[in-house]
Amino acid sequence: MPSFTISNESCKNKGLIVSAHVGVTDATEAALHRDNLLVPAPLPIEFKIDTGADRSVITETYIKRLGLKPVGSCNIATASDPDMQCFEYAVRFIFPNNVAWQGAVIATPGNQITCLIGRDVLAYSVLVYIGYNNTFSLSF
Repeated sequence: MPSFTISNESCKNKGLIVSAHVGVTDATEAALHRDNLLVPAPLPIEFKIDTGADRSVITETYIKRLGLKPVGSCNIATASDPDMQCFEYAVRFIFPNNVAWQGAVIATPGNQITCLIGRDVLAYSVLVYIGYNNTFSLSF
């Protein structure tokens, strides 16, 4: 089972944060190669693991830099908007140790949340948080 472990003194105060990358999916990469188009390099990003989030979220900034097109849309409830429409995009998250996950995530226009890993991704994994040791592991 592919996995990675993060040990960080700020786990208790800032949450479970992991530096990783976001990129296009394998299918998008294959289509770009087939059409002799440039494949954008995966972008470095900080992910915050949020077991309270139904869906994973990423800011539109990264979506635009990767040149992605929407694959769907949905409405979400936020603290400031109980019925906010968001577009969904197919992405690949590349965690440490080349642990990867691919699927659709929600894009938000704001810059307050860079990227949240929600229960849609966590549903395919095992998350172990050892609070007294400021360590967490994620296995897929």
